[in-house]
Amino acid sequence: MNIMESLPKLKPRPLIRRFLIFYMGFSLSPFLLLFFLFTQYGSGPYSISVSPVNLGIMIMLVGTACLVGYFAMHSTLSKFVVLTENVQKSLVDRKGSTLLTDLLLNEEGEIAELAKSFNLIVAEMDTNIKELEKTKETLHRVLSKVGKALTSIEDLKSLIRLTLETALDALGAKEGAIFSKNENGEFVLEAQVAETELKEPDVYRATQLYLTWVSEQNKMFVLSDVGDAAGTRQPFGSPVVCAPLTYRGKTIGAILLAGKKIGSVFTKDELAIVTNLSHQIAISFENMHLNEDNERIYFETISALALAVEARDPYSRGHSERVGDMAARIGFSMGLSEKEIRTLRDASRLHDIGKIGITDMILQKPGGLSGQEMDIMRRHPVIGENIVAPLKTFKHLLDPVRHHHERLDGSGYPDGLKGEQIPLITRIVMISDLHDAMRRDRPYRPGLPWSKCKEEFETMLGRGQLDPQIIGHLYTLAEQDESKTPQPA
Repeated sequence: MNIMESLPKLKPRPLIRRFLIFYMGFSLSPFLLLFFLFTQYGSGPYSISVSPVNLGIMIMLVGTACLVGYFAMHSTLSKFVVLTENVQKSLVDRKGSTLLTDLLLNEEGEIAELAKSFNLIVAEMDTNIKELEKTKETLHRVLSKVGKALTSIEDLKSLIRLTLETALDALGAKEGAIFSKNENGEFVLEAQVAETELKEPDVYRATQLYLTWVSEQNKMFVLSDVGDAAGTRQPFGSPVVCAPLTYRGKTIGAILLAGKKIGSVFTKDELAIVTNLSHQIAISFENMHLNEDNERIYFETISALALAVEARDPYSRGHSERVGDMAARIGFSMGLSEKEIRTLRDASRLHDIGKIGITDMILQKPGGLSGQEMDIMRRHPVIGENIVAPLKTFKHLLDPVRHHHERLDGSGYPDGLKGEQIPLITRIVMISDLHDAMRRDRPYRPGLPWSKCKEEFETMLGRGQLDPQIIGHLYTLAEQDESKTPQPA
């Protein structure tokens, strides 16, 4: 209803009538006085005869009339002053509207009607302000998500999740997921929003039938709400819409929305939105794959550079590959995921890439390094990080490349990190790097036998420099290798 229609109709104006009565009464007093004096004329043409008693009565009446007129008009005008002040106050302080109501609602006439009208206006303003505040909060939340997505390390991943969350809000869906397809044709979960956050295997199990149908038919799958006999809704249960992400006739992923906050089906308009959205996401995925291909080429190029660095030093040839093998074996022994083991291999391949900026005179020096030379050598992790930094897809390699010479007690370099500041992946690369460096010949000493190598590790463990859990796995693997190595006769 329009606010103007809700305002009360004004009644006749008793306030104005009262004002006129007071004013007329006050202004007629002098006229009545003059009239009375006129009646008191004597015989003489210019004389007036008034007794002292009558004169006193006249003065009292005039004074009383003036006082009554003054207080009556003052009371009326004071109400307008109070109204004006409280209106001004209510615009600054929300409590002013309550004060105004308390003062004026019990009045009569226009002031009471004005108070009621003002209350309706204030109530409507309150409603509008609350709606604006909700809109502001929503806008702030969306802008915050966009800001995080644009500044995140994994830009596209965050934008995909933001897209999914926005789609769920717009279509009133409860849950959703976006999948891409890898080179083996398998669906890979890129983002999920569920009433109860699920682990990846659970998401795949809940959505397998939909994804299989979409992959085989390359068409949108739609399922209305079929209900549940048990009365409980399963994750990613009906109603469901699952659309393929198609690029040039090839399915490269899927978007799935499930559940409805209002209603039991997805409307035609909502399905059209999902179709358009799937096209946009497919283009984003294709651009992502093209970018990943370019970054993979760059990654392979700098990996070749890392091998070239090792080729400069006959003592370190094959070092990165051996570190990667041991790191991967430790990761497998510790039960790390396939993705984490791949990270261990890639980080090991590049962990010494920064040595490309160190001269051969220092790298191949047969004796110990001077203080200045050691400072130069300790720059190679930072140089390596700067070389890898342009690869957005490989941002997860930056930490092990920069920090593989850190120690848990803070005695390492370049940042002197301690304890939990050093991630598990970096700790594994660190210990694998140490192991290979000890076992192989160096310009300043021959390679250490396993027994001596173990003594070195025990000393570092005693200082709190290494992770004992990782060392335990290393010992098991290294001793297995020792038992397979032919011993000299």
